[in-house]
Amino acid sequence: MKRRRDALQADAVQALMKEYLPQLWHREWLRAERVFR
Repeated sequence: MKRRRDALQADAVQALMKEYLPQLWHREWLRAERVFR
């Protein structure tokens, strides 16, 4: 039972990363681009 819950948690984290990280990365990239240009 615990293993299944851990797997669900890992899936949730992975989905969150897939949604959140590109936005964060994009925002940081735009900021860096502005600074370096």
